[in-house]
Amino acid sequence: MKTLSLERLITEYPSFIVLRFPSVGAQTTGYQVTVQQASAANDYQASVFLSDQKGDLVQTYLIQFVKEAPALTRLEVSVEGKENATEDQVLPYHVIGHYEDGSQTEFSASDIHLDASSTDGGHLEVNGQNLLLYTKGSVTLTPRIDNQTDKTQSVATVVVIKENKVAKKIVKLHPVSISTDINQQPNLPDQIGAEFDKGLPRKLAVTWDKVDEKELASYHSFTLKGHVEGTDIEASANVTVEGLQVAEEISLTLPKGETVQLPASVRAYHSNGTTVYKDVVWDKVPANFSQTEGIYEIKGQLAGSHLTTKAHVRISSQVVAGNNISKQWTGSQLPAAIVSNTGGDDSANTLERL
Repeated sequence: MKTLSLERLITEYPSFIVLRFPSVGAQTTGYQVTVQQASAANDYQASVFLSDQKGDLVQTYLIQFVKEAPALTRLEVSVEGKENATEDQVLPYHVIGHYEDGSQTEFSASDIHLDASSTDGGHLEVNGQNLLLYTKGSVTLTPRIDNQTDKTQSVATVVVIKENKVAKKIVKLHPVSISTDINQQPNLPDQIGAEFDKGLPRKLAVTWDKVDEKELASYHSFTLKGHVEGTDIEASANVTVEGLQVAEEISLTLPKGETVQLPASVRAYHSNGTTVYKDVVWDKVPANFSQTEGIYEIKGQLAGSHLTTKAHVRISSQVVAGNNISKQWTGSQLPAAIVSNTGGDDSANTLERL
C-alpha cells in the first residue's frame, strides 16, 4: 500500500492516475482498476486498487485530499457589562472570529490587537483579557490580528463610560527613581502613580521641589519631594547622580618611522563601580609624526561623553626584535622591571631589582 502526495502522484504517475478534484480516475493495461472516491465519510481519502486478471490485489494507492481552511471573514468584540460601564471598573472582553463556513472561535488576548480611540476624552486601557475604565466618555474598540487581509472585516464596538461619583481618597503615591549626570538637572516625570481607597490606581499630576544645584555637583543619591493636589502625602523621587568619571590613558612605544595605530576604544570607569569600553575620536596625527624620537601626546574625545583621554607615544629606534621580551628594550626611563620568558632561548627566572 502506498500513500502519495498530490505532487508525487502527478510527477511519478502522470498517465496512470487522473485527478479532477473531487474525482479520481485511473487507467492501465493488463490490470483491473477499482477506484473509491474521496468523501467526507472517508475523511476525503481516495483509494485506487490495482488487481491482476485473476482478481488478486496487487497494489493499493491512497490519495489524501486536504481541505483548505475556511477564511476568517469577521472579527467582533463583546464587552461584558458594557451597558453599565463606569469609571474605575474592570470589564472582561472577548474577541470572536467568524469564518466563511459558519464556524466561530474566540481569540486570546495574545493573538489580538485591540485599538481604542475616543473623541470626547474617554479613556480605558487594555490589560490582558480585561478593560480598565479610567475616564468618562465614549471609547471605540476595534479588533485586528497580524497579517489581516481585506477578506476580514473588523467590527468596532463602542463603550460609553459613565462618571464615577463615589468619593475616594489617595492612600499611596508610588516613589520614582531617576538617574542624571553630574551637574545635569534630572528629567523628572510630570505624573506619578497613585492608589486610592476605592477604584483603580492611576497617574496624577505632580509638582516637584526645586533641585539644589549643590546636590548635582557630586556623585551620590538624594531624595526630592513633590506635591500632588488633593492629598497631604508627599511624592518622592530618588535621584542618583552618576556617570563616567574618568577614562584610561594609554602608553605605547613606536619604532621610529612606523605608522601609529591607536585603539578604537578605551576603558572608562563609571561612578557605580563598573567599567565600560567607549569609542574614541582621536586628534589627527601629523604625517611625519614618527620621524623624530621623543615622547608625544595624542588627545582623544570619548564618543557621547565629556571625558577626554590621551595616548602617550614614545618614538624610539632602540627596539630589539626577538622572542625574549626582556630584550625588546624600548628605551623607556628607569627604574623599570624587566622579566624574560621562561623556556626557549635566553630563559630567565628572576625579576630584576627596581
